[in-house]
Parts: sequence; C-alpha cells; structure tokens
Amino acid sequence: MKALLEYGFIDHEIIEIINKYPNIKDIDDNEIKNKINMLEYIGCSRKIIKNIIISNPDFLNKDINDIKDLINKLISLRIQRLDITFDSNPWLLNKDSLEIDNFIDEKVNSGIDYDDVIDLIDRGELD
Repeated sequence: MKALLEYGFIDHEIIEIINKYPNIKDIDDNEIKNKINMLEYIGCSRKIIKNIIISNPDFLNKDINDIKDLINKLISLRIQRLDITFDSNPWLLNKDSLEIDNFIDEKVNSGIDYDDVIDLIDRGELD
C-alpha cells in the first residue's frame, strides 16, 4: 500500500481501491511498483495508471509474468497503443494470453474476419 501513496494516490482513491479489493493490503510494495513500472514502460501516463488501478485493483494481484505475456501477446497482434487500450479497458489486464488465443480462434471459426477480431480485443470486447 505504501507504493500507492508514494506514486501519488490520495486517501479517497486508496479507500476506493481497498473497498473494491480488500486483499490489496497483502500485496508486496515491490510487486506493486514492478507492475506500475511495466505500465509506464508501455507508455501509460500517471493518470492512466491511476485509472487502471482504481478501476481494476485486482490486476495488482496478477502474476507479473502473466501480465508480461499478455502485453507481448497484444503487441504481437499489432495493437499499437496499449496505454489507450488499457485506459479504456482496464479489465483486459485480467486476461491471459491463452484466453486471447482462444477468443481469436472462436471468433475466426465463427466467420469473423481476423482484423475485426483484433479490433474487438483492442476495444476490450472479449465477452
């Protein structure tokens, strides 16, 4: 939790995060910092990172390697602006690369054009 304070989250934001995800208190500060750094690396601004964490604090509990795999998968699909993708769809960070592959296969097999499927993923329409 200290990592969130250091990053600039204010009291009411932290309370909102705790209300949505009480187990955040158990997450190591270094894990939180590493996940924030990863988001910064892909171009997320401080405002976007705060939006992602406030909207989807459960992402902080996800294994960092799974997040890296997801990011690499999305990059391999030529999704260009992951910062915008995650800002508008923070819950996409809860998916893993296998779920993305399965989604693509299911939609393409049902007759949807591959590029249209990638657009669905970029818009966060994976359900």
